Amino acid sequence: MDFIDLSSDAIDEIDSLCRRSLIDPPAKTDLERALFGEKANATVMGDPGRAIVVVVTRNGTGHIRLIAVDPPHRRKGIGRGLVEAAESVLPDDAPIVVGADAPDYLWPGVDTRETSAICMFEAMGYSLSRVHYNMNVGLKNLPEATGKVERPSREDRAAIETWLQTHWPNWIQEGLVGFDRGDFLFSRDSDGIAGFSTWNVNRQGWFGPMAVRPSLIGAGRGRALLIEALREMRHQGFEDAEIAWIGPHKFYSATVGAVIHRAFWVLEKERGSLQS
Repeated sequence: MDFIDLSSDAIDEIDSLCRRSLIDPPAKTDLERALFGEKANATVMGDPGRAIVVVVTRNGTGHIRLIAVDPPHRRKGIGRGLVEAAESVLPDDAPIVVGADAPDYLWPGVDTRETSAICMFEAMGYSLSRVHYNMNVGLKNLPEATGKVERPSREDRAAIETWLQTHWPNWIQEGLVGFDRGDFLFSRDSDGIAGFSTWNVNRQGWFGPMAVRPSLIGAGRGRALLIEALREMRHQGFEDAEIAWIGPHKFYSATVGAVIHRAFWVLEKERGSLQS
């Protein structure tokens, strides 16, 4: 199989391939952003009718953002060939991680239900380095929020960007994507911006990221930001929300009754172990 570089002209075929091949295919708009968006910096290779792989390099690490093989074409070495092609275009001295490439990720790792993919990566020298979790919460019966949150105006963008740069620089891009899409809330106190929450950033129906000023962690100041954001998601027509790449499980469970929903393996390969 020849692996050619693909452009956004192939998005319809890629979308169809993902829907045939993946347990949890992204929405087409999310897929297009992550593969061909202005800040995606991704290389998309393959045959959109049968199989593709998407790679990106970030902060000295190579990432396989997506791999999809049409079920009728599996067990023919195509998946292995895609991974080898991905490895060949990534820097020789860069470790390779499957998924978990914030801020543009589609998954925080490999969904553990994708057994065949995990087995293939293990056979090619990739090993489990960590596990990330998503939580799920139904939106029908949300608790009442205590505390004031607000939607920002366009004039608030610069202040929010500065606040993110100061306190949570890893979330600048995701936070501003949510801001620019209108899926963003924030709160203030006497010291200025206290926290923010956003949703529909990496995937439609996914909540996050959210954060408060570090000095406020543990003070309950995120509760209203979470609840009101979930109310907004319900108003947009979602029946439940997936809280992505969870850190403090207890906060989400205690606040809105979220439950751990699924796990993602982060598989990694050191370049020194690359196969010839």
